[in-house]
Amino acid sequence: STDDFEWEINPGEFIDVDALVMEGCNDVQFQIIRPEANALFTDTLYLTVEGTAEEGEDFDPLFTQVIMEAGVTETNAVLGTEFNDGEEGPEYVTVSFDYINACGEPIVISSTVVILDPLPITATLDELLCHDDETGELDLSYSGLGGFGPFDFSRVWQGDTVVSLDEATTLPAQTLSLLNEFNGMGQVVGSMLTITDQCGYFENFPETFRQSVAREVEMCSNDRITLATSNLDVMGVSDVLVDGTSVVGLTPSVGGNPPLAALPDLRDGWYIGDLITGTLPGGTASWDGVLTIVDTCGFETSAPISLSTCAIPNVFTPNGDPENDDFEIRGLLGQIGAVLMVYNRNGRKVFESEIKLPTENTLSWSGRYDNGEPAPEGVYQWVLVRPDGEKEVGNISLFR
Repeated sequence: STDDFEWEINPGEFIDVDALVMEGCNDVQFQIIRPEANALFTDTLYLTVEGTAEEGEDFDPLFTQVIMEAGVTETNAVLGTEFNDGEEGPEYVTVSFDYINACGEPIVISSTVVILDPLPITATLDELLCHDDETGELDLSYSGLGGFGPFDFSRVWQGDTVVSLDEATTLPAQTLSLLNEFNGMGQVVGSMLTITDQCGYFENFPETFRQSVAREVEMCSNDRITLATSNLDVMGVSDVLVDGTSVVGLTPSVGGNPPLAALPDLRDGWYIGDLITGTLPGGTASWDGVLTIVDTCGFETSAPISLSTCAIPNVFTPNGDPENDDFEIRGLLGQIGAVLMVYNRNGRKVFESEIKLPTENTLSWSGRYDNGEPAPEGVYQWVLVRPDGEKEVGNISLFR
């Protein structure tokens, strides 16, 4: 063939090239022609393959010979390229064979092809603005689209395919709603944009555009938990309401306040502090209310919240499932110096733990000795000593 251009295969080193192909995407077709005078017999052409591309790794290992049947003057030899993981850089292959022309002269016919790595598929999500505080709608757009296009686009949003475009060069902006059915509240469970290029290679772009969402929670009196929201790492919280009243920075159950509050922890305008509870009002055994989370876009979600005097369990199963893996005594917020001790049936103490910080609200035992070895199944006695010296005693059964 006639060489089309030069290619710098190494710094300062050029070769004559007939074509460029993409690894695992394009095959190379060589046309072989012989004079009619030589077409009377079946002829086998043995191909010489040289270059930096490796047989069996970068192209079909069977590409070594061409059989031309009697009477055939033209045939094609196809060099199939193969995809390799990793970045190899440009490689080349030169295919040649010796032939005797009509004048009886020996000649060498050759063709050189450069095999390129697949082009990476790139796309950048444009800066997000706040979702609408009434509808939860959010505008999504991408820029910096790159690769071997045109492309096929597919977006799965909250489990449904909401975008499906074929042979497109751009991805139009799309307005989507963050709302779905999650206990009656707005909550995105996941989204994925998939871009597929002309070679069939694809790239997934996970999308996590989620707002903080109030979730139903049960707490003990004198308890402390992480703020009862989903997706706090994605969208912050600007306010926390209980029965319509902001409880950020309040002291629970004091001066008519609700029995719980949100600790202020202001970072870039986001409240991300914990929820704390106090003593239940009027010595009641339980309390129910409505927790409302207002995210930094002004979007509100609500969920039930309930408080009770939590009972101390009498059974736990530290088997790693992870249901009921720890024996816990909750509701100890502010009781610095409270101590939990656990004894086996022989009266030997196997565990001890103490409340040392004002933020701690729970004493727990994982069912292991201090050396990390698992304690055997059986009945153990626990003793809780509060800071004022009051003592509580009970039994706990360990099953694995």
